[in-house]
Amino acid sequence: MRRPTASVSLIADPITDAPSEPQGNGQTSPTTAALHSSEFDLARCRALYVEGWQQVDRGQLDRAQRAFQELLIWSRHCGHSGWTNAAEKAMATLVAQTALATATQTIKTAASATTLPSSQRCDEADALYAQGQISLAKTTYQQALEAAVQEQCLLNIGRCLNGLGLIDLDRRRYVQAETEFQAAIEVLADVEAPRQSAIAFHNLALVHYQQGDHAAAKVEFQQALDFWQTGEDSLDLALTLDYLGRIYADEQAYWLALGSFEAAVDILVELTPHQDVRLEAAALMVQMAQLCEHTRHLDLAIAYLTAALETYQTLPLSQPLLTVLNRLGRLHQQAQRPAIARHYYQRAQRVAQCEGGKADLPDTAYQM
Repeated sequence: MRRPTASVSLIADPITDAPSEPQGNGQTSPTTAALHSSEFDLARCRALYVEGWQQVDRGQLDRAQRAFQELLIWSRHCGHSGWTNAAEKAMATLVAQTALATATQTIKTAASATTLPSSQRCDEADALYAQGQISLAKTTYQQALEAAVQEQCLLNIGRCLNGLGLIDLDRRRYVQAETEFQAAIEVLADVEAPRQSAIAFHNLALVHYQQGDHAAAKVEFQQALDFWQTGEDSLDLALTLDYLGRIYADEQAYWLALGSFEAAVDILVELTPHQDVRLEAAALMVQMAQLCEHTRHLDLAIAYLTAALETYQTLPLSQPLLTVLNRLGRLHQQAQRPAIARHYYQRAQRVAQCEGGKADLPDTAYQM
């Protein structure tokens, strides 16, 4: 899956062992259009874009790269070409900013290529991938693979194949990526490595998911889930559950979808004392609310959005907060609770005014 340490963010991510709003086409995937709010999609994109440049200002280029990678995948998922272009340009800028570091690392890698064991080379390749140094990461994965073959270390062979598959998946070379993930699965079947097997199955599922083959993806996500459940709860397990929930929702198996989402949120709640996953948990709760609204379970949708609101109030992100407040206003309005709806609309207006903007309020907001 996408980060070398398997520290992953929810919403459209594979797993590793790691300004003004652009104009888009406004389209979303036909299989998810009913469940994903375009305004929430835009808010999520905007938040990731701001987070990426904030990390650049702090000198945290690897974190910035991860934020822009997540923006790229999220924007592709919701079909917004403007944010996709913005993510690609931001990532290209980061590559330029890290050119000197890349050159230095190249020298170090060449000097140690004949001496490092495969496990250390894998770690180095994972770190390079997380930093967005893709070409150098690919070279290092290939070197690590050669060393692992010489050592006859099946675990590291699987890790390297997974890393190479991720690079091809990022570049939408689906045939190559599928071949590499399948090879990783076959190699890892001969060793006791449930975590690495789960990673390989998840990423293979993602190849099919991105191509619209949700039937194959569901089987593979379920196989990944079986391996994850042999170990401790993690963000990776939550991510696999999130994808399964999306597929169940596309199949209109809404209660199975909700169950998967709830299980993912439970894991995030357990992880919160150790990792700051508030943004991921809130995003999932908004997704669950959208599902409940789609099935006309308005009170349940309100409950999930209220929980998301409590989390967003602890984060320095005004746009998602504004979006959730407006959504709560509309849900209460649909539920024939005009006074409560007015309360949320007014709160949204105050948030917008604090940000120097304008809340997206309905014309009837003060006439109920």
